[in-house]
This record gives sequence, structure tokens and C-alpha cells, in this order.
Amino acid sequence: MSELGKALKEAREEKGLTLDDIQEATKIQKRYLVAIENGDYQLLPGQFYIRAFIKSYAETVGLDVQELFTQYASEVPNPAAAADSEIEKLPSRKERVERTAPVKSKATSTNVSSLLPKIIAVVALIAVIACIYFIVIKVNGGSDDKSSKASSNDDVTLQQGSDIGDHKSKKKSTDGATGETADKTADQKQSDSTKKATSKNDPSDQQNEDKPTQQTLKMTSQSGTASTYSLSDTDKFVVEVTAVDGKYSWLTASKDNASGERYYFANVAKGVNGQKDASFKKDLSSVQSLYLKIGNTTGAVVKVNGQVLKYPTDTTTQSLTINFKKS
Repeated sequence: MSELGKALKEAREEKGLTLDDIQEATKIQKRYLVAIENGDYQLLPGQFYIRAFIKSYAETVGLDVQELFTQYASEVPNPAAAADSEIEKLPSRKERVERTAPVKSKATSTNVSSLLPKIIAVVALIAVIACIYFIVIKVNGGSDDKSSKASSNDDVTLQQGSDIGDHKSKKKSTDGATGETADKTADQKQSDSTKKATSKNDPSDQQNEDKPTQQTLKMTSQSGTASTYSLSDTDKFVVEVTAVDGKYSWLTASKDNASGERYYFANVAKGVNGQKDASFKKDLSSVQSLYLKIGNTTGAVVKVNGQVLKYPTDTTTQSLTINFKKS
């Protein structure tokens, strides 16, 4: 411990102050206060802070600063001398130039070394592209030469064949056969197309109940969501309810009215995820009336003997009663 540090510590203890109290009063870190008391000035952040820290410490413990600096002048560093010492330690311009030059050279050498692999890679890539280009040109050129030779040979063969009677005769025979085969093929395709079209349009290949008949289906009354229709001028009464593609609806079908004999009570669906495709179709030619209740009219289509029944309103749920008068 230095004499100056000892004097500061004794003054602090006489006032009953701790290092924490001095730190709180001066805002100087405790480790620096300990260094001042021990005379370890090299632990302080710099020579210029020593006098300032000692001055703050002395004022806090009630010592005369000027007297303290005069009495312990040999222990308190001189900032001016310290500054001169620091300046003397600075390198000269010549030394700075000599130190900087090798660094720059080294940096330049390092940059060139780091770029060398990239340059080699670029050159190699260009060489590979050039090789591929020449190979492609050569291959294409060879193909063109072969094609040209083949074409030339074909021309020579045709010219020679036209001068020989046997060859000419065979060519005509072959062409004739080819023409006949082509004609037969075209006729056969046309015949098949005609047969398909005839078969497609032939009414005998379709079910009779799906073909609209000359019947009269009209609405006779309508109240709210309930509508009544009459079917006449026909001896058949086939009703079919199917779902629109991608939709479903629930359907009730019963004889005469809602409480009559039930024909169907389930969903009709088509192409709906999680539901099986389902529809309702029944020949009711032996009954006089049918009651239908449809839960989602936008998802269901009603056909009577193949004729689509148009809903009277846009209501989602509707009840339909169809009265049948056999002709």
C-alpha cells in the first residue's frame, strides 16, 4: 500500500465510510478505489484518470486536495509527462510506412490466392462448354451428311427403277394395291362411323321409360311450398329422381300422400365425397297418385316418363303431388 493510499484509507475509516459508500458518492468503480488505496495505478483505465479519481476520493473523505498532491507529488503521476511519454512511444512516419507496406502486400497476395481457384473454375467451365459445343456441331453435321447421302441414294434408285420395265410394272402394281387398301380402309371407317351413329340414334337401344312420350304434365294448383300436377295422355307413369353431379338431396316418396305407402326415404347423391351415389326410380303405372318431398331442390332433378319436371318456385324444400290419369 502506498503512503497516499494509506492516507486516503485512514481518512475514510475515520469518517466511518466504506468503499461502497465512496463508490456511491464518486461514481468510481470499487475496484479502482481499491487500486488507488493499494497504489496499483496501472489497474486504472489511464494515466489521465489517476489525478481525477484521487481528487474525487480526497474531497469525499474531507482532505485538502492541493496539499495532498503537494505532499505525495512523487506518487501521483504527472498527466503532462505521461502524455509526452505516450507520444514518444508512437512510431515515426517512416516506421508506419514500413509496417503498412508489408501488410498491404500480404493482403494483395491473399486476395490473389483466394481468387485463383475461382479463375481456374471459370476457365475449366468455359473449356467444357466449348467441347460440348464442338461435339454437338460434329454430331449434327454427321447426321446431316448421312441424311443427304441417304436422300441422294434414294433419288438414284428411283431414277434407275424408272428405266427398267419390270421395276416400273411392280411399282404400279404395288401402288394399285396400296390404293385399293386405302380405299377399303376409308370405306370401312365410314361404314363403322355410320353404324355407330345409327346405333347411337336407334330408339330401340334405349329404355322406353327414359324416352319422353306425347304426354301432358301440368301444374293444377300451388300453395306455398306444395304443388299439385296432373299427368295424362299416356298409359305409363315412371318417376325418376337423380342428384345433380357433385350434389345431394334427401327424398321422401310415398303413395297418394305423406302418410301413404312409402317407396323411398333416403338421400339421392352423385359424386359427393363421403356419400354413395344413390337415386330413385319406380314404375308407378298401377297407382293414381304419388307424393314427393325434396329437401334440396337445387341438388335433385325429377323426371316423369323422361320429362323433366320444373319446380314452380326457388324454395329449397318443396312437396310435389302427381295425379296420374291413364289414357
